[in-house]
Amino acid sequence: MRQGEIKNVKPGCAFGICMASHPSVEKKERQTFVYMSGLPVSKVESMPDGMISCEIPARKYAVFTHKGSLDTLPHTVNYIWGTWVPKNIEAYQHKDAIDFELYDDRFDPKTLSGEFDIYIPV
Repeated sequence: MRQGEIKNVKPGCAFGICMASHPSVEKKERQTFVYMSGLPVSKVESMPDGMISCEIPARKYAVFTHKGSLDTLPHTVNYIWGTWVPKNIEAYQHKDAIDFELYDDRFDPKTLSGEFDIYIPV
């Protein structure tokens, strides 16, 4: 792990970030989005070699909590996109913006299980 190389880290959580594209990342054939893992920082001073930064803007999000193993994540994702979004399309329009996962002390990175929140921009 290279997290010790990142300056100004705010402890307590990590992110999984999904976006359509990023200017520093070239998508491979058949990739429909860019996924990055990251840590929150109080300010970006410089980035270690091979790392990039991404700002997640403040906005309105629908928040879903995944419970269990990462193996069962497709069930949560299928519910969000296959059930919740279609049923709530009139009240909440999905925005073309960054989706992200927030991992905090409810998730155990050793067992890859627990709880984490998925933020969908609306």
